[in-house]
Amino acid sequence: MDQESVFLITGGASRFGKAVAKLLLSEGACLTILDLRSPPDDLRRVPQSRLLYLQVDITTEKDVFNAIHATKLKFGKLNGVINCAEIRMKSPMFNKDSLQPLLSRTIDVNFFGSLNVIRAALPLIKHNKRNSYGEKGIVINTSRQPP
Repeated sequence: MDQESVFLITGGASRFGKAVAKLLLSEGACLTILDLRSPPDDLRRVPQSRLLYLQVDITTEKDVFNAIHATKLKFGKLNGVINCAEIRMKSPMFNKDSLQPLLSRTIDVNFFGSLNVIRAALPLIKHNKRNSYGEKGIVINTSRQPP
């Protein structure tokens, strides 16, 4: 990773997304973080020149495209996307009365939300010059199974 690389992280206010954000910031990256939550105190202390924090529902296409546009305006480029936003299903699968709404929201965020971000980000990433490895950028999708 080059110094001053710009990454967009979904779900960057907590858990894995926040850990990824802290690591990238420690390596000199600039970040756009998309999360429904307000920024945690430790991210509020990051200089605004290196962090754009937006409260965005990634299932809303227009909001995602606006976030990518804001990233371009602030940093001028985007080197990568790391999708960490997730809904974790904790309720039993056999509870048919409550399964459908939770399952629908889970698929909307975990699958379609990630696709919205990738689709919005790729046009900006494709304008990057290739690095020494021949890459223009990176997209990482994370997924985890609750314990």
